[in-house]
Amino acid sequence: MKQILSWLMSALLTFSCWNFMPSVTSVAIAATNCSGTVIFEDSFDEDPLKLGNSSLTNWDVEKAIADIQGQDEPKDANQNGYNLYGYYGLGHYLDLSGGGISTINTKRTFILTPGTYQLSFEIGGSPGYISRYAVEVGNIFHEDFLVDGDDRIFSTISRQIKVDTDTNAWLSFINYGPDGTFGPILNKVSFNKLPDSSICPPPNQSNLCCDTTSVEPEVIFKETFDQEPLKLTVNNLANWKVGSLKVSSNGGFIDILGQKEDSTSLYDYYGPGTYIDLSGGGISTISTKEKFTLTPGIYELSFEMGGTPKSYLSRYTVQLGDVFDEKFIADGQKEEFVTVKRQIKVEKETNAWLSFINYGPNATYGPILNQVSLSKIATCNGGEVEKENLVENGSFEEPELEGFYSFEQSIPGWEKVQGYAIEINKRGITAPKDGSQVVELDSYSTTKIAQDITTEVGKTYTLSFAFKANPNASENKLNVYWGDTVVANLNKTATETEWQTYTYDNLKATSTTTTLSFDNLDEISDAAGTYIDAVSLLEN
Repeated sequence: MKQILSWLMSALLTFSCWNFMPSVTSVAIAATNCSGTVIFEDSFDEDPLKLGNSSLTNWDVEKAIADIQGQDEPKDANQNGYNLYGYYGLGHYLDLSGGGISTINTKRTFILTPGTYQLSFEIGGSPGYISRYAVEVGNIFHEDFLVDGDDRIFSTISRQIKVDTDTNAWLSFINYGPDGTFGPILNKVSFNKLPDSSICPPPNQSNLCCDTTSVEPEVIFKETFDQEPLKLTVNNLANWKVGSLKVSSNGGFIDILGQKEDSTSLYDYYGPGTYIDLSGGGISTISTKEKFTLTPGIYELSFEMGGTPKSYLSRYTVQLGDVFDEKFIADGQKEEFVTVKRQIKVEKETNAWLSFINYGPNATYGPILNQVSLSKIATCNGGEVEKENLVENGSFEEPELEGFYSFEQSIPGWEKVQGYAIEINKRGITAPKDGSQVVELDSYSTTKIAQDITTEVGKTYTLSFAFKANPNASENKLNVYWGDTVVANLNKTATETEWQTYTYDNLKATSTTTTLSFDNLDEISDAAGTYIDAVSLLEN
């Protein structure tokens, strides 16, 4: 049986918010137009590695002291760089709990004229701690966050802020603890003014022109849960399938809570209305019964989320097929719903379920969900034309798993050629490169999988795929074949657990059907093997 790795959530937000301004009738979204004017930048590299700082080069430190942590570059090949709690590798970064719970404010006051500004920063947590913090830009922007240190990676948060009138403001990061020694870790802060009439996507989005002449939102899905009766341990809802992340269980349970108009109530933590607790007798997940057909455009997903008011912190993730996947933490200490909105770009027509996945840790008190909606707010025309991926099920999203993993003899697009089974792992065992699922090439024995692809004799193709090591495997080998031709023989150590994408751009077809295959047959069979994901084949 596989050792299920702990799925550690964070409230770090990875998508920018695009502000559609009513006065704008047509907006071109293009990263090249979004550099703007730099107002402020700081990577903390000007500050030496040191504990207990009461002042920094560009910041005043209030209420307590802060630590500059990190790793310096080695001076020569025979030395290691100076390391001071360098959890996040090379570079300098700031721990806001350096000896107390601190706040930092920019020493410089910014003079902000009307327009749209983009604030961006990297944030991580101290390993073993969940920390609360807030970010403020004067009195025009305030947002609270949670960060989970066990993720051990920086996540980039980006926000677009609209300024209506001339104003002066500091930029502040406010640590709320709870720990006074290990807190949120900050890096790479930037604050820019964007060009007029521009809407800028996150850096990882490709160029796409969006015609917003018709901005009347098209409601794709809306749910208030008001039609559901108040009841505990429910395993079916009118518009949702209820499942479980427990591999041994056929389904989880949720609780329908709230206060009806006739004054009947059941654990009405959040007052009037109907809402659901995703830990109603187990750690559960819900997915829409309807699969949505999403055409190219920009969609707005909105929902209200709270935590069970017993000071519980609940980890959960939200997925919209393979076009959106974000991790959150619900904070029960707030005792109020927080409205979460995300704008999601869909570049090509796709079908997707909407899912809310609870990762606990508590099986009785979990995240509480309310007022879910998905609307299309812009239709996209033009932009880069995306070539068709000739690989079916290249990110192994089918079949969609309810549990953490599954052993299959065949899956859509793929056949097992050798080995015990095709093992599919879901997020929770390991983080996928794309979508929610990956394939592990060692389901109790080394494995070979293959797919027959229709090709045209004489044409060339570009193959790409993602490969990372399984930390529980003593060997991590991957052999790739294009027909009978060896494309690659790859090998990683158990510590190389970050996804790496490999691309081979001159694969020639010699027949009308070419078999693409992956295996790890030449490594030790130890029930822990190579991970692959995001397999793509494009015609040149």
